[in-house]
Amino acid sequence: MTRDPSLPKPKLFQIVIKGKIEAKGPEYVIKELQLVADDYDLQESIENLTDGFYKVETITTNEIEIGYSAYCQDVFVEGIRVIQS
Repeated sequence: MTRDPSLPKPKLFQIVIKGKIEAKGPEYVIKELQLVADDYDLQESIENLTDGFYKVETITTNEIEIGYSAYCQDVFVEGIRVIQS
C-alpha cells in the first residue's frame, strides 16, 4: 500500500511540562509521549496537557526519530481520514 502524500506522516514527541497545579502547591511534572500529525496537532496536545495547571513554568518538546510499522501508519492515516470527514 502506497502512502497518500497529502496525509501527514506521524511524528513522535516527548513532551515534558513543569509547573504548579495550585498556587502554593509543589512543582508537578508531566512526561508524555505523543504521536502527532503536524505542528498544530502538537500545540493542541500541549494545550490539553496544560489545561489543569495554575502556572506552567517550562514546556520542553523533543521529536523522537523512529520508524513506524505498516500497521501504525494505517491506523494513523485512518484516524486522520475520520477527522477530516
